[in-house]
Amino acid sequence: MSRFITLCLATAVAVAGHATAFAGDLVGTWKLESMAITNSVGGRNEMAWGDGYLIYTAAGRVMTIGTTANRPVLSGDATSAPEAERAIAYSTMFAYTGRYEVSGAEVVHHVDTAWNPNWVGTEQQRTFELDGDTLILRTPPISSDGSEVFLELTWTREAE
Repeated sequence: MSRFITLCLATAVAVAGHATAFAGDLVGTWKLESMAITNSVGGRNEMAWGDGYLIYTAAGRVMTIGTTANRPVLSGDATSAPEAERAIAYSTMFAYTGRYEVSGAEVVHHVDTAWNPNWVGTEQQRTFELDGDTLILRTPPISSDGSEVFLELTWTREAE
């Protein structure tokens, strides 16, 4: 019986160590390479996103920002530009930060500050694939026009 318990504990430690290794592998700065909407039957629609960065720290914090390609410049600053221009600026970006945790091939971002106030206090779950310096994050299924789609973001690790 004690051998069985020892084996179970050793397996639990090995699995926990594996999850920690994955978390460590995410640490660094990642540049957005592409963003696409995919569906369960293989359809793919590339989105025109320009710049974006994702940063995972060893202390367990995640920060990300992204903007669309060819984003229009405001005619004034962020408070004096016309409301319509500010609305476009808001809708052509994403940004948030919070704590993160990794479990197997899933990372959860616990959002504490965001460009969209509705995201504050939410958990943004993503599955991930890590292949060398390429990281692919996928959202859970999203209902769109009667079908399920996924948002897929591909990131490349920046040289330190």
